[in-house]
Amino acid sequence: MTCQRSALATRLAALELETADIVSRYDALSTEASQAAAAAAAAATVTATPATTMPPPKPAAATVTTKEWVLLKGGSASGGKLYVKADHIYFYTGSAATAAKAKYGGPLRPDGTYIRNTSTKIKTLTLLPSAKIQLVEWLETGTPGSSSKYGVADPNAFVAVLAGTATSPSGVWSPSDKAILLTVTGSPVSEVKQYTAGP
Repeated sequence: MTCQRSALATRLAALELETADIVSRYDALSTEASQAAAAAAAAATVTATPATTMPPPKPAAATVTTKEWVLLKGGSASGGKLYVKADHIYFYTGSAATAAKAKYGGPLRPDGTYIRNTSTKIKTLTLLPSAKIQLVEWLETGTPGSSSKYGVADPNAFVAVLAGTATSPSGVWSPSDKAILLTVTGSPVSEVKQYTAGP
């Protein structure tokens, strides 16, 4: 019986060693599996790109309004937009006209004004459909030079006259050699005003 107990004790000790070895291997494999799973999860996770810092929006450019003297050389309408062709000039009145005549030569105009045109370049400018247009003789009846009163013109009709496809309501207005002051707001023309020495 003692012999049997001794054999059983030996066998039990061997089983305990074997169990401890299995548990140890299980723990090692379990740790390896956890590390592999963590690595796989990390590889599968898409790394979020840090948000790009956007520059603050630029403030809207201030709308610049300029006054420009021109001689009008034509007009057109296309794609629902109105255009005028302008030859930019230097325009002088009063004593400035006399001084400019003395400096640059050439005659004063019949109304005592002086035009200096240093460029033959014609620019095509967009005319707002709501532009305010004031022209001498546009609505007057009679002959050229009979009136110095302003008449307000419809932009579409005005461009048609410039294009040569219509005549003014008075039948006497034409763009030839008339000094015109354009108000340009941003880039389109917002106002057209013909020079007059009258009221």
